[in-house]
Amino acid sequence: MQKWNGSLLRKFDDTIDGNASVGTTIVVRNTVGNTLAVIYDVDDTNSIQKNNPFVTDDFGRYSFFAPNGKYTIEFGDGSDSIDITLVDNITLQGLNGLTEPSDLAQRHRIKTTVAEIATGVFSVWDRLEVTDRDNAPFKMQSGGVVDGFSTISGGTGKTAVVDSLSGNSVYFGVSPSSTSVQNKDAIQAAITFQYTNGVGFLSIPPGIRYGYDRNDPLTFPDMTASTIAFVVTDYSTGDTYTLPSRDGSQSRTFFYTPDQTNGFSDANTVWHRGAWAPAYMLMNDSKLAAVGDPSRASGDNRRSTVFFGNDGIVNWGVGQGTNSSATLTDSQLSSFKIVVNGLPDIGQVGLSTSLTILKTNGNMGFNLSAPTVPFDFATRAGQTSAMRFSCLTSGGISKFITETEYGLSEYQMRSDSIVTTYAGATILQVHKLGNLRGIKGVSGNSFTTANRPSGSDVQGGTMIFDSTLGKPIWKPVTGSGLWVDATGATV
Repeated sequence: MQKWNGSLLRKFDDTIDGNASVGTTIVVRNTVGNTLAVIYDVDDTNSIQKNNPFVTDDFGRYSFFAPNGKYTIEFGDGSDSIDITLVDNITLQGLNGLTEPSDLAQRHRIKTTVAEIATGVFSVWDRLEVTDRDNAPFKMQSGGVVDGFSTISGGTGKTAVVDSLSGNSVYFGVSPSSTSVQNKDAIQAAITFQYTNGVGFLSIPPGIRYGYDRNDPLTFPDMTASTIAFVVTDYSTGDTYTLPSRDGSQSRTFFYTPDQTNGFSDANTVWHRGAWAPAYMLMNDSKLAAVGDPSRASGDNRRSTVFFGNDGIVNWGVGQGTNSSATLTDSQLSSFKIVVNGLPDIGQVGLSTSLTILKTNGNMGFNLSAPTVPFDFATRAGQTSAMRFSCLTSGGISKFITETEYGLSEYQMRSDSIVTTYAGATILQVHKLGNLRGIKGVSGNSFTTANRPSGSDVQGGTMIFDSTLGKPIWKPVTGSGLWVDATGATV
């Protein structure tokens, strides 16, 4: 006598109703003669016979014992049925822990649908792959329980069967028809299942909502309990905005590594590598018509940006395009930009431009979106306009250099003075104490005789006032005397 285990799947309704075959009438007949078969609940012909007909349990399952032979099992009103053959067991072990007839043991899995299974066209031990519930390849075996992979509940009266550790979250019950809370719970169950089995990957398909808010890390998939490195690729619909359409289509990648040793890990990184000229491209493909075309609108833009931030809040943006307009050309809309989101020390909130390089003429603007000269500097509200050039080494010089067709001009900050040169010659020097050392007859400051300046940096023709002598004196252009008075006498 052999036992027959059956799972009747007519359709999946929802997470409440489950399998519609719960409570379906089962009739077992002798194939030859079409008479009711004698069946049992246990493997003992001396036991009480099992009722025939009987009904499936709360999961659509049914079973019975019967002597070897050919039987026809009818479902419901009898319009659906299958023919089975019970034979002596052999030693080959089946996927579900039951023994299988050897000639059927190696049958390939048949792709099918729940509706087709319900027609009863499949034979005992046919291996079936059900693909019509959210396109998830749940596997059932006709005439037996679900095959022997790990399983989790898919709702009352049905079971989702994990085909492999491929990381498809649909296996774990995520569905467009489920609530955000249900989907988040299913995602967390999937993450736990994956890393427990040594696989650090999960995929969340489009159309799923689980409450993702880009500004709230608590809504993100939680991988912190994983003992291995883990990656979640997420194509689901976000809930950052009140108007769902504003979340739009997205692709998100979440990384986690339990090894967070600073400086000794390449974890949580994306590598783009190539043997020749690898590049990372951002393209705005809006294909704007020319200015004046009736299709142009005020929201037209050529923006493409890489943003940086913390915990979902943007800090910096680097990319192309600083404005929107129906009346600007492609070049005018395609300037290079660096933008910043908020400057708390000066009370500024929201995005503003820190640097712009115009695509039309190359003008560079600091704190300006439309610089009007090649180098255009502006200060923000609450700031003092300033520019700093630093050289902190001993004896060092900080220089600001300009060039024309006539040569170079330098503005030098030395350790003891400010010097202006033109074509390599010093034309003005101001000592750090405030004393002006004129060049070619330019007047200087007042000194005592003991403190008069000296040295090669005092040019011929320089005039100062000697407060000890009470008169002006000059540095001679020639001659050995260092200083002379108006009569030419050395003083």
